[in-house]
Amino acid sequence: MREVRFSPAGYRDLAAVYLYTLKRYGADQADRYVSEIARSCERVFDRPGSSRDASRYRKGLRFHQSGRHQIFYVRSSSGALECRPHPAWPDEYRGPSVTR
Repeated sequence: MREVRFSPAGYRDLAAVYLYTLKRYGADQADRYVSEIARSCERVFDRPGSSRDASRYRKGLRFHQSGRHQIFYVRSSSGALECRPHPAWPDEYRGPSVTR
């Protein structure tokens, strides 16, 4: 069974992406952008060769570029993909709830 999920920090990052995009570009663009990030996680699940190694930061960590964001992920022991988008913005755009 295919399972793609966001880590708790990933949900916070995704919310920050949505709110920033909503404020700057409107609801339609925010919906499209966050949906594209989610689809990127699904594509990585289907095509793991499209990502790059990032295990120097954490064992088993990989990343995939999605627009101006990097999607970091690990595959759990059950085979699920746990994703976390990393916004590629200056810190002042991230908001106080996003952890590094």
